[in-house]
Amino acid sequence: MKYCKSCVYPEIAVNLDISKSGECSACLTAKEIKKISSREWKRREMKLIEIIDKSRKFNEGDYDCIIPVGGGKDSYYQVHKITSLGFKPLLVTYHGNNYLDEGQENLNNMRNILNVIILYFIPVKKN
Repeated sequence: MKYCKSCVYPEIAVNLDISKSGECSACLTAKEIKKISSREWKRREMKLIEIIDKSRKFNEGDYDCIIPVGGGKDSYYQVHKITSLGFKPLLVTYHGNNYLDEGQENLNNMRNILNVIILYFIPVKKN
């Protein structure tokens, strides 16, 4: 079994690709992200604001955008970022009765701490 020489994740456990240099695809991506200048991040943030503002002109509802969430760190960060920019998102998730306790806790924290609404789609249990 191969392991990333930087983070020591096994290649097979999380379905990562290990490069010839011995680093996983996640570590290589993280290195590329660190190369992006603060000026470029600001440009990207302004572009995001522009995109959401443009769609707001056609939206007469209570929300500025929709964010699909699953309870992990990525969706939590996305919601934090959008709300910190002053937007009001509607969060949507599919609750297949397979959330980990930590994922459900994150969803609850998003709702309570970031003051957002989460729309749950829950499957019907068949008898």
